[in-house]
Amino acid sequence: MAEYQAPLAQMRFTLEHLADLREVTALPAFEAATPDLVDAVLEEAAKFASEVLSPLNALGDRVGVSVENDAVVVPESFSKAYAQFSDAGWTAVAGNPEFGGQGLPKTVIGRKLGLHPATVRKFVTARSPEDLTAKTQQRTHVVDPWTGHLHQRWNEGERNATALFREIRQLGYPGGELAVQRYLRRFRQGRGHAPQPGPKPPTVRQVTSWIMTHPDHLDQRDAAKLRSIRDRDPDLDWLTTHVRAFAVMMTGRHGDRLDTWITNAESGTLPPLAAFATNLRRDHDAVTAGLTLPWSSGPVEGNINRLKMLKRQMFGRASLELLRKRVLLAH
Repeated sequence: MAEYQAPLAQMRFTLEHLADLREVTALPAFEAATPDLVDAVLEEAAKFASEVLSPLNALGDRVGVSVENDAVVVPESFSKAYAQFSDAGWTAVAGNPEFGGQGLPKTVIGRKLGLHPATVRKFVTARSPEDLTAKTQQRTHVVDPWTGHLHQRWNEGERNATALFREIRQLGYPGGELAVQRYLRRFRQGRGHAPQPGPKPPTVRQVTSWIMTHPDHLDQRDAAKLRSIRDRDPDLDWLTTHVRAFAVMMTGRHGDRLDTWITNAESGTLPPLAAFATNLRRDHDAVTAGLTLPWSSGPVEGNINRLKMLKRQMFGRASLELLRKRVLLAH
């Protein structure tokens, strides 16, 4: 496999000419991020990416990630790589200098490692490798609907993954054999016995839908499931309460409740909700007006959307005069 080489020249060009790095570093919060320091960070990050991260690609493809006893299991080298990432100080690059960080913009980190800003934020805030893999526990898998059959046949003595793949394919399984092999790998490496799968938990999308639906419009069975989840998870109960309180503010135009809602959300244990509440303070007057006044920009946005639709129907080749006539005559 070819060794990965970070495109430093392209990264420098992007930071200097597209991201306006000099303007960013001129801000008080990033005044220590001199061009020389940023360049040194890029070079060290390129070295880390090629020597530590790049070799993990082949290992990840070969070994993969599995779920055992409701926990995500990753190759040992992944945890060691994260430990090196943390020990080298990369998690503190964007941190506050008052607490040991370097105060560099996350843009620099993303460019130097070739990562999306959201990925950078996830790595910076992660306290352990488990924080980086926790979300995978909620993902559905293509094999899930057929795990009952696989477990039963495995416990009956059938250990041939290809044969089991052919069996579930006849039952309607749409995936490939490799996914079946990866799923069965945990039983070959573990205790050898496949436990009978319990009830399938609701998906993230389902729970989100239950939270976002007005309680009066929620199906009784779904409402019961949501109550059960809220009883078991204080954080999710806290989130549901605040989401519904915000919905009441929006639909009832109770902008006078905004300050109380923000204060309560910021005092909670959910960083994403607290960050959302903090961001509302930055445009407090506009948010309050939107939650209080009867006027809406919806009609304007609707007309803009209709105008864009007409332009696309003409493939961008029509003149302004023709577009004007179509807009006027459509009324």
